[in-house]
Amino acid sequence: MLKFLNGHKKMIELDVSFTKEKLAIDSFTSYEDKVLLIFCIIMVKNINNLLLEVGPLAVKAFFMDLKKVLLESRAASRK
Repeated sequence: MLKFLNGHKKMIELDVSFTKEKLAIDSFTSYEDKVLLIFCIIMVKNINNLLLEVGPLAVKAFFMDLKKVLLESRAASRK
């Protein structure tokens, strides 16, 4: 994150052949792992879009919002 804030704006790249070979959703056995993989891919896509459209501070705000939502949902699921 500090690299982004210091002006180093490098896109996160996904190697398509690696993704198809090693990260196939069918290769994961549990439902939670499949959901987590999809969630990670969506996050990388959103981060790249935020970097292009708004800049590195938007990426930081995205992570802060995501952290808040995840902590709130975790607290709610414990109740």
